Amino acid sequence: MPTATLHPAQFIFEGLHYFRGGAENVLLGSFGQKGNVLVTPHLVVQDTVAGPFDARTLPAVAIDFTSDSTFDTTLSAKVTAAIGATPAEIAASANTKTAFSSTGHLRLVKIIVEANDMKRALIADAERLATFKACGPSARICNEIWVVMEATLADKLTSSGGLSLTPSMKTGAVDLTATASVAGSGGNSSTVTIPAETTFAYMLLKPSWNHADLALLDQDQFGIG
Repeated sequence: MPTATLHPAQFIFEGLHYFRGGAENVLLGSFGQKGNVLVTPHLVVQDTVAGPFDARTLPAVAIDFTSDSTFDTTLSAKVTAAIGATPAEIAASANTKTAFSSTGHLRLVKIIVEANDMKRALIADAERLATFKACGPSARICNEIWVVMEATLADKLTSSGGLSLTPSMKTGAVDLTATASVAGSGGNSSTVTIPAETTFAYMLLKPSWNHADLALLDQDQFGIG
């Protein structure tokens, strides 16, 4: 049985401390400064690495938060479809306090980009690498997120043969979306859109520099880094 503790500012799972502040704005590859002066430590998102980069998931986790009054999240879904010959975007969202239990319809899915893969993506994106460096000593980048998903979708995603993520920022819009191409059995693939609003918690990496070059990215946990 997984060990999980939920607080308004952090989510602790199996001994790892994840950030929750501003989670609705954070995607894999989101970066900026870590704000922690007189406020809850959180990532102040400035931009998102272009990608694409490889990712992996852990099996979907069912956690019962029924008795925890701090649990409150918005589950959003966006589907692009055609009504007759007319393309249309159908959006749906609902504020929910549904329990993450074996009988519930929601799951938490952890999606991870390894630190070295995130480093390669940053180096390959020269413009954003420069912006990231300009964030100074407080520069941080997200490489792990917990996402709220419907149970069936979560099970399909976590049992897929591979995962490739391409984040994008819509200019002038609040939405940050990452599109995941899921390789399943028989070589079939499908596309899943993960709106930023469904990010529940996240992990950060902090950089070390060798003069102008990015040397490495080390994990920065809530309250530890």
